Amino acid sequence: MHQILISLISAASSQQALDESPPSEDEAEPDSDPDDRLIDPTALKQLKDMGFPENRATKALLLNNMNPMPAMEWLFLHENDPTIDEPLPRTPSRTQPQATQGSRRKRGRQFVPSQRALFNLKDMGFTEEQIVDALRITGNDQESACEWLLSDNKPELPNLDEGLDPNGALYKAIFSQPFVQQGLHNRRVLAAFEELLDHPQLLTYYLTDSETGPILMHITNIVQGHLLNA
Repeated sequence: MHQILISLISAASSQQALDESPPSEDEAEPDSDPDDRLIDPTALKQLKDMGFPENRATKALLLNNMNPMPAMEWLFLHENDPTIDEPLPRTPSRTQPQATQGSRRKRGRQFVPSQRALFNLKDMGFTEEQIVDALRITGNDQESACEWLLSDNKPELPNLDEGLDPNGALYKAIFSQPFVQQGLHNRRVLAAFEELLDHPQLLTYYLTDSETGPILMHITNIVQGHLLNA
């Protein structure tokens, strides 16, 4: 998935650079607050009564479709993550400078391992370097990272800046789709691709988003079909 996101970010960035033109005052869109969503007060109270801070409980509920049990599990799993108190990504303003977008893309490739997973896997005798590599290729999933560390046949570590082969079948299958090509013009979609590099656990959140969900689901179906026919 990482290579697919790199290719999508590269293509969307190039497309939006071509689209870039300063909007007139009449065309400028007011900033919106995507976190202005309905929060289930009962579910929020349930998590707060368990001792979770409101900001963390709110974030967990948004990531888990307002379901308190998965939200609680997410909070326990990520309680030591350095990014747990960061708010969910906001939609970039239409008038946001291109330099800011570029800095976000650069930051998106700096992997931050889960501190809880790092601590737990160290207790199993693995070195920090081994654990960070495993967490990086498994999207900070502790269980998958552990399986990777215990495996005798470990794949080579991916290059974080390397996307799909433009001549490969999967690249052509994705980028030949008009729906995907249309989505590359959308700033919100580009922001989602960038955030997923940092936080792959946000996939469920973006799949349920009305603006980013359709294109992500479309790409997921293409990938699944490619794997079945491989």
